[in-house]
Amino acid sequence: MTDLLKFYIEDIILKEEVLKSKFLKKRNSRQGNEIYLFDYYNSPFSKVGINNGAKSIDSDEGESFEENNKHKNVYILYSRNPTTKKGKIYFKQNIRKNWINYSNLNLNTSLSPLYDLNYFDYVNILNLYASILEIPKNKFLDAKITQVELGVNLSFGTGFKKNERISLEQLLSCFGKYKNVPDKHIYGNYGICFKAQHFEISIYDKLKRIISTKEIFKKSLEKRKKINRAKLSNVRFLLRYELRILSEAHFNQGDFEGKINTLRNLRDNWDIVLKLLYKTTDNIEFYDFLSPEIEKDLMKIGLKSKALSEFYNFLIYRGFDSIGYDDFKNFILPLVNKKVRSDFEEKVLENYSKFRDKSKYRFSYQRRFLRALENRLDLLRSI
Repeated sequence: MTDLLKFYIEDIILKEEVLKSKFLKKRNSRQGNEIYLFDYYNSPFSKVGINNGAKSIDSDEGESFEENNKHKNVYILYSRNPTTKKGKIYFKQNIRKNWINYSNLNLNTSLSPLYDLNYFDYVNILNLYASILEIPKNKFLDAKITQVELGVNLSFGTGFKKNERISLEQLLSCFGKYKNVPDKHIYGNYGICFKAQHFEISIYDKLKRIISTKEIFKKSLEKRKKINRAKLSNVRFLLRYELRILSEAHFNQGDFEGKINTLRNLRDNWDIVLKLLYKTTDNIEFYDFLSPEIEKDLMKIGLKSKALSEFYNFLIYRGFDSIGYDDFKNFILPLVNKKVRSDFEEKVLENYSKFRDKSKYRFSYQRRFLRALENRLDLLRSI
């Protein structure tokens, strides 16, 4: 569930041996403080580090510092007072990727780039950080979170028969508005982002993302990547649903309060946070007038003729489905002339049954998405 995580620990003294073996010192200090950057390339998270072992004594630390800083948008940075040796350590880490890399390099696993962290993975990666940096576990768990990404990867089969396929574009089309968040960004046919001041909800093509970040097809040329992506997309597409909390201190969603402000609280409230992540979908207004099967039938009719009767029938079906049979019987039917009332009711119910039964799966894009999200989140629980 957890992806990018930004947090810090105050009033901490790192051992000199840890600084010497795991960090690179910046040439120039900041406001009189000494600055150290975690050497990712010589860590258990990197293939280079595993192959090379300990950091070379002859390496140019200044140059290595800049190289680490330049190529990674994530970091572990330690700033300390040179006299007291006490300081503050800042983390901006993609803990999901780090756990995947560490497990595959050190534990002989073969976790996919699409792997989502479960509760036990989260506990293990925190313990690993604390162990590597030799920080007492209780001290580490009290680290204050400032930013966090919570999300999962969802897999949808497209169907092997052409008339049964659903596409990423069709699924994305059902996401309409997010409550009290008017700023909606659409990225071609590949993603949607609802942007608020202190949080974002993103739904996007995960396959396209992991290809662009070279997590798969690393050595393939761009043309070959497009071909491979098209082949995969014909069988299955991958959707990422993600809540990005840009400022935990100003995140005003009451249900999350006190549950994600420290590493410990996120751990102890893991299952609750999973439910709250699902609950964010309550704020989405789905534009889901069509099931995939009905949409395909109406498109065929529209291509073959100019007849509108089936479209009128569909609107009748939607209206009946919206108000329900009881309201139809109590408020609409009495308005109809008695001589044709029975015939009218019979035709409306027959029309409703026809459209309802057209859907092989009896549910819409919205329900397919929500069902997949619920099932995926259930797999990540602590119990």
